[in-house]
Amino acid sequence: MRGRGEIIDPLPDAPEMDLVVIKPDVGVSTAWAYDRIDKLQNRQQGASGKAEDATRHGDKAKLIACLYNDFDPVVCAEFDEIARAKSALMNSGAQAAMLSGSGSAVFGVFENHDRANQAAMSVMGEFSQVFMTKTIGRRSSIE
Repeated sequence: MRGRGEIIDPLPDAPEMDLVVIKPDVGVSTAWAYDRIDKLQNRQQGASGKAEDATRHGDKAKLIACLYNDFDPVVCAEFDEIARAKSALMNSGAQAAMLSGSGSAVFGVFENHDRANQAAMSVMGEFSQVFMTKTIGRRSSIE
């Protein structure tokens, strides 16, 4: 959406991605998280435009490279278990890993289903809630 939301410019589906989600046994107050990022001096700019460009061109690698969440550094600095979950995903071969929303779940993007499955199996002993999933497009069916 552009302007004040009155200009709608549809995007094609983003490239499909295989994901592993870890939900640590901690919670994050959304109000606390917003309060913390509101106090940040330097927030990343332009990530949405880069993601839009990557999506328009079907460039999965570029899309993964520009994934960003303002909450990620703030929440990971405060909650060790969330930071540990993110590190576990990266150490298991994720191409990228970050906080989902304001937390506390984190996700890792993997090269393919097999790599995601291997990663999920390797972190299941460390975390009680581990899920495998994938992004889907408008015409995809959920199996």
